[in-house]
Amino acid sequence: MKAAPGSIAVIREADCIGCTKCIPVCPTNAIVGASKQRHVIIAPLCIGCGLCLGPCPTDCIVWEALPSLTSVERRHKADLVKHQIQQRKAHQRRVAEKKALKDKIATDNIQQKLCDVFNKVASIDKR
Repeated sequence: MKAAPGSIAVIREADCIGCTKCIPVCPTNAIVGASKQRHVIIAPLCIGCGLCLGPCPTDCIVWEALPSLTSVERRHKADLVKHQIQQRKAHQRRVAEKKALKDKIATDNIQQKLCDVFNKVASIDKR
């Protein structure tokens, strides 16, 4: 559910159980908190997309109306959010590249072990 224009998500801290299910779905990294700790939404980063509402098991995320922003404030917020989204995508790329490298190393290690086994078998066969 997308927020009404001029609204952002807010976490009712008393109801938050710190499950962290809302954190990975936020496209702007506007939600911060640790496991089993209360979370908070950084208001300037929230774009009101509503993606955090679905995963929340306690329905502690609600909409709050914002005061009207000037065109300069809207532009600043847009720039800030754009930067956050770019940072998130860059982080996701780095994580994917790191996983791919680990997978390649694991595959290379398996191939090396197979070569070692085949060489050992070949040396036994020569005896």
